[in-house]
Amino acid sequence: MPQMAKAISYLENSLSIFIRKTKTGYMLNETKEVDDVKLLTIYKTLRAKQNARIRAQKQREKRKAAGMCTTCGKYRALSGKSRCQNCTDRQRRLYEEKKRRGTSTC
Repeated sequence: MPQMAKAISYLENSLSIFIRKTKTGYMLNETKEVDDVKLLTIYKTLRAKQNARIRAQKQREKRKAAGMCTTCGKYRALSGKSRCQNCTDRQRRLYEEKKRRGTSTC
């Protein structure tokens, strides 16, 4: 992840004439010729992450509309929740373990 942060910093600071940040992600400016291999690699990585996020979001929406667990998609979601009992228990265990170790994100 630090490499990605470094790449994004490089992207935003020194290559802003080639790439612009939009509400949904990063786009190449159509008016500029792009010959920088490093720039294209960063751009493709960012676009791949963006596309994966959008794909996952659509999948979650589809599962939620069907009343299935949005995490695993195997079981029915609990009443008023978006996850099944198994996923809820697993997430709770992971959170408690993080909290016990002192690496909680909250």
